[in-house]
Amino acid sequence: MHSSPAILSSRGKANFITEVSRDETDAPQNPAEVLVILAALADHGVPVRAVASKFTGRFNKGVDYVGDLAKFESEFRSDVAVLAHGVRTYHLPAELKLSVHSGSDEFSIYPAIRRVRREFDSSVHVKTAGNTWLEQVLVWPRPAATVWRLQKKFTLRRFPIANGSALRTRVS
Repeated sequence: MHSSPAILSSRGKANFITEVSRDETDAPQNPAEVLVILAALADHGVPVRAVASKFTGRFNKGVDYVGDLAKFESEFRSDVAVLAHGVRTYHLPAELKLSVHSGSDEFSIYPAIRRVRREFDSSVHVKTAGNTWLEQVLVWPRPAATVWRLQKKFTLRRFPIANGSALRTRVS
């Protein structure tokens, strides 16, 4: 797979991650459309690492998912299966993952994501507004406990800055 010379020359091979997003479209794509997108990306040598699909329902900030959870899970499962097929067939990167741009607080979709992730042994990128990362830990596999411990240490070190107490201390 070749990469865009402009990106390579300006960033270097290991300094960017390509995500192709279709989550802002009017309607969800079907598996055949996802497959065509993957084939085109492979044909053009795009080093794609994540694909953000559009799903049925609404993802609003600050409220849970609005939509049919069974339909979401079915669409999510289909897209993960198509990505796995794309990795095998088009020699896309093995770490290719489905990205869900959820906004935040879409707690009801996490069990479906977890089931499908386990079923396909796949990676998933859940992009939120940043305020629900603790809930996302529930979809992590058990070996990620080390990552959890590192995240906890990092969070505790950064908490004074995140909540502004470090700033108040410096100003006082």
